[in-house]
Amino acid sequence: MIERHPSQSASGDWPDLPLAAWAGTCATLHLWTQVVGKIRLAHAPMVNHWWQVPLYVTSRGLTTSPIPYGARSFQIDFDFIDHKFEIRTSNGEIEAFALGPRSVADFYAEVMGRLRSLGLETKIWTMPVEIEGAIPFDQDREHASYDPRYVNRFWRILVQADRVFKAFRGRFIGNNRTSKVGVLRNFGNTHVRQYNVAALRDTNLARRGKPDLFKAPDGCFAPSRRPIRISALACILTAKHSARKVCPHHG
Repeated sequence: MIERHPSQSASGDWPDLPLAAWAGTCATLHLWTQVVGKIRLAHAPMVNHWWQVPLYVTSRGLTTSPIPYGARSFQIDFDFIDHKFEIRTSNGEIEAFALGPRSVADFYAEVMGRLRSLGLETKIWTMPVEIEGAIPFDQDREHASYDPRYVNRFWRILVQADRVFKAFRGRFIGNNRTSKVGVLRNFGNTHVRQYNVAALRDTNLARRGKPDLFKAPDGCFAPSRRPIRISALACILTAKHSARKVCPHHG
């Protein structure tokens, strides 16, 4: 019997995620996380390569990490184990509600209302980006699916992909702007950033000649539409397919 390395994963750690089985949930979750990403982008200071935008994988779901708001900070979390949405502030205040089937419009109204109740006034551009035929968040009652089983599977795959790529990156010593590490960093951002590319409120960025911004109709600025777009699911499946090549301890 071959002894398995402690860092190796079992086949069950990479659950099946057939798109047809959760297409509606995938589309809805995509839009919900765009709402959250736009909130983060509305407050977080600009960082090169938009590294202030992504959500991060946690041991329970996804998080924004702390977002500055004046002298305070707040954090938004998706819990894909208990299926909860939480907003926590540095003052110890918490607003939370259950995740379940509901329209994007209802989700948007709930989140913005919870932010206001915490004194976190936020204005975002309500038009989703990188989506054909996009419907403004506050008008979208078409996308309203949420299957907790498949959301949990999706998150479990994110956990494994995050683990594998961090292990690979940890063995690389050199300039982190090289293409090798850059690809991994982009995956870490892109597999979530597809869910939250958002509008920028800081017009000074455009004045400084940022080439990757376009002006939205309401005067906000948003990342430009690039000709090459990588879907979250494609990134995850690629990570799963190439894990043995990337990480010698992956099983």
